Amino acid sequence: MRRAREGEDEPVGITTAVTLHGHVLRPPRRIRTAEGWEVATVVVGAPGHDARDVGEGIVAVCMGPGAVAAASSLTTGAEVVVQGRLAARRGGLPADDAVELVADALLVRRVASAGSGLPPEPRIAP
Repeated sequence: MRRAREGEDEPVGITTAVTLHGHVLRPPRRIRTAEGWEVATVVVGAPGHDARDVGEGIVAVCMGPGAVAAASSLTTGAEVVVQGRLAARRGGLPADDAVELVADALLVRRVASAGSGLPPEPRIAP
């Protein structure tokens, strides 16, 4: 963290912008509070990793209107690209400290299933 400039109350944190390409390892967790806040977490990692292993994958946090609805369409194994910022999170014990990816954008590759009966989604021409 940098030192606070004159006139600032708190230090300004350093953030790292990242883009992560991977697959959803576990079903997303979604919360919508009575006050209207929405948050969803998605564990993203390389394909073939065992999602039951603790520490596998990176937790991507999605917040804001529509986060719950967007995360509900994700399935385990879906290919995703997450753009966002890394944020340190302190746990109750030093071993519980973690780094989370605060998502600014979550992109999902849709795979058309043979028996869905739905027309393919429109695509942007190259």
